[in-house]
Amino acid sequence: MSATKNHPWTLSSPGVYTQTHDSFAQFFADWVALESEAKRTSLIVVSVVKIHARLHSSGDTRPPGPVDGNEMTLRLKQAWAAMRNDYPGLAAQFGPHSNTYEVPTPQDAAIWVEATFLIHPDFDARGLARSLKREA
Repeated sequence: MSATKNHPWTLSSPGVYTQTHDSFAQFFADWVALESEAKRTSLIVVSVVKIHARLHSSGDTRPPGPVDGNEMTLRLKQAWAAMRNDYPGLAAQFGPHSNTYEVPTPQDAAIWVEATFLIHPDFDARGLARSLKREA
């Protein structure tokens, strides 16, 4: 588990870790709480990656060819799941004074990947952000 030196993840109960907010996270926790009370959402975080890849396996003498879309999606989902392990804040519950992370079962981890790794081939970053429904 990655953490800052001053705000480490600590085991609070079996399979549950907490991390106190630093001043930056506390600012956003306070902001989100005020926005929620006002029934507004002013922050939506969207990350967009566009990938053009060619696959070449070690020892393969053929020239690299296009990567099958399903294979690329599988590999990217595996990388996303690995990032959750290294950066638990990606899947933590953001509370008023701390983050809480529950170590998932393999089934819960797979459900999380499916819920958070989304492919929208018909949108660019701006179009995707505008298409999201803003709810508190």
